[in-house]
Amino acid sequence: MGTRMDDAGGGDRTDPLEWIIASVAAAALVALAAWLGYLALTEPAGTPALAVRPTAVQQAGAGWVVTFEASNTGPRTASEVEVEAEILADGHVLARGRTRIDYLPARSTRKGGILFDRDPTGAALRMRAVGYADP
Repeated sequence: MGTRMDDAGGGDRTDPLEWIIASVAAAALVALAAWLGYLALTEPAGTPALAVRPTAVQQAGAGWVVTFEASNTGPRTASEVEVEAEILADGHVLARGRTRIDYLPARSTRKGGILFDRDPTGAALRMRAVGYADP
C-alpha cells in the first residue's frame, strides 16, 4: 500500500484502508493505556492472605519430601514467600526445613516440596508461611 501520486500531478493521497488500520491501532493503544491506568489507580488494598498445607509425604532417595500447597486468598500478590516446615515430637522440633516460592499471585495456589533427612510420618508436622515481599 502506501501513498500514490495523484493523477492531476503532485499531491500525495493516503489510501482509505491505511486510515482505517491506523484508526483501529490508535483506538487499541488508547484503550490499553486507559485499562493499565485504571488498574494502577484501583489496585486493591490489603495484604496477601497466605496459608500452607501439606499434601503428601514420600521417600526420596536417602530422605523424605513433604509436598505442600501454598495458597494466597488475599487481594494482593506476594513474592519471595518463605515456607517453613517443622517435624515435632512431644513439643520439640526434631527437624526444620524451608523453601521459597518466587511468586504467589492473589487468589492462587502453588505447589512445592521440602526435603528432610528423617521420616516425618508418625510425628507432628507444622507448616506455615513465615514471610513475603511486595513484588
